Amino acid sequence: MLFRFLKKTIVETGYKGTFRSFDSDFQSADLVNGEYVVNPITSNSFKFNEQINAFYGMLNSFIGSAENPKWKYNLGLRAENVSNNGATQNNSDRFNNDYLKLFPSASLQLNLESNDFVKIGYSKRINRPDLDDLNPFMDITDALNPHSGNPYLKPEIIHIAELSYNKEWSKYSFSTNAFYRNATDAIRQYAELKDNGVILLMPKNIGSTITYGVETIFSLKPIGFYDANISITAFQQKINASNLAQDVVSNAFNWYGKIINNFVPWKGGKLQIIGNYNSALATAQGKRIPIYNVDMGFQQKLGKGNARLGLVVTDMFNTLESGYKNNTALFSSNRTNKSDTRALMLTFAYTFKSDFKEKLLENQFSTE
Repeated sequence: MLFRFLKKTIVETGYKGTFRSFDSDFQSADLVNGEYVVNPITSNSFKFNEQINAFYGMLNSFIGSAENPKWKYNLGLRAENVSNNGATQNNSDRFNNDYLKLFPSASLQLNLESNDFVKIGYSKRINRPDLDDLNPFMDITDALNPHSGNPYLKPEIIHIAELSYNKEWSKYSFSTNAFYRNATDAIRQYAELKDNGVILLMPKNIGSTITYGVETIFSLKPIGFYDANISITAFQQKINASNLAQDVVSNAFNWYGKIINNFVPWKGGKLQIIGNYNSALATAQGKRIPIYNVDMGFQQKLGKGNARLGLVVTDMFNTLESGYKNNTALFSSNRTNKSDTRALMLTFAYTFKSDFKEKLLENQFSTE
């Protein structure tokens, strides 16, 4: 809902409701005398219900002329009430989470020129645990490295402060953003050594995570048949998990980059090559291994352009994998996961002319 006060101020209010209900039934069967028999010990059902009611208000205004305002600013506030509950069939863990949170936000933008501005802002955000994070059922597919959810997780609260600058030229654009993020009750995977020698992986609330750094995006189109978008983010992160174990503090430098290359080799053809790199990321107990891959896509228009033939190659060099290396006072563990990420896909699409569609929309309430 929009309200306009005077000529310079707009107030927007609204409501968003999210209602979810899940009933996940997991059955594990053993082969007995040639027949599969459900094993109740390794089977489980998980029921989960959640309601999220959010009300928000936003004020947008400016100082200066409407055509070329010198300053722009906005103030916002969102109130969010969350209520969820869950239960498992073979586990006595039943949980209920009810909380009301307020999330303010504010920003101020100074327009130096029509294509040149500086902006400062603050916001408070929330990261709620998802269904898998809350499900307490233990997956023992890997007997030495079981994993489960944690029904006692709290939502992660993040305070974010940002200072950004943007500049555009005819063939280039540049933007940079310095940020500071302070997260409390951060949700992270945590490995725990059990008495039987296995290492249980479970999400837990980390005491605090402080991250600060710079993100830079550079777009260029030096010649007609080529353009690119380059983004690089470098940040320092300090993780304090002393609420889980003594002296569990990690402080490390991390960075990641992405480059998108677009080529137009001939009329109707477009080639795109994307490269991604994520450095090793610090965790509460060690680090996540680096992640990198290259994807490629090609599209060719056929005929008058209504038909398109496409070719996509994901993870061209088959390098995409995930994993972590944990080193604690009690144990060390390394784990790497590699799935079939390299794939070749051939696509064909045909778009009908829009005249009929537009006419149909114009007469959507007509009897014709």
